[in-house]
Amino acid sequence: RRGRSDLRPGPDPVTVAVIIPTLDPESEMCVAAVDAVTATAPDVFVIVEHDQLRAGFAETCNAGAARTTADILVFLNDDTVVQAGWLEALTQSLSGPESVAIAGSALFYPDGQIQHSGVFLRRDPAGRLEAYNRRTPSPSGPIPAVTGACLAIRRDVWDDLAGFDESYRNGYEDVDLCLRARQDGHEVRFVAESQVVHFESRSEGRFDHAAENIALLQERWGSLPV
Repeated sequence: RRGRSDLRPGPDPVTVAVIIPTLDPESEMCVAAVDAVTATAPDVFVIVEHDQLRAGFAETCNAGAARTTADILVFLNDDTVVQAGWLEALTQSLSGPESVAIAGSALFYPDGQIQHSGVFLRRDPAGRLEAYNRRTPSPSGPIPAVTGACLAIRRDVWDDLAGFDESYRNGYEDVDLCLRARQDGHEVRFVAESQVVHFESRSEGRFDHAAENIALLQERWGSLPV
């Protein structure tokens, strides 16, 4: 679908593209994700990017982003069901202060329990950097990182950062993107009013490269103060 969303006053409305990476665009799960987007944001441009070669989340998202010139890119997992008002809340947070570059949604398990209200960093007993999801009710505000399951980013910042780092395979691409944005002086924001049900990690091969991803996170960000 192609459309325009008038997200701020003035002669030049902001355009938004929702990019859904998937292994199977015909699956019941992916169809449900797309249907929820079109039901809640009927005028938005939706790109379903088929990862036919199993290249991974980062490469597939980057390919989808290359197919649009939208002002705001929203990356959404194919195992999600967005709720009413989710997109407006995200995009409004990016249309405010110039320092806000990335915004992420509140994620819930199907039973209503909180799955994600922002990503925090800590060190394990061995001193290695860890990223973990906060799972408590929290207000909107600045956060170290947000999950790529539903992540919105301004296009100018996306271009400056050259998208997701494809060195990661299905893990920590989102954290790395947020840390690079913050390193450049931008704010990452959790948006509690944007709510999404996430069935979480149902894609085949989701954790096949976990060890390599963790090692790469240490190499890139292991000395980061937390």
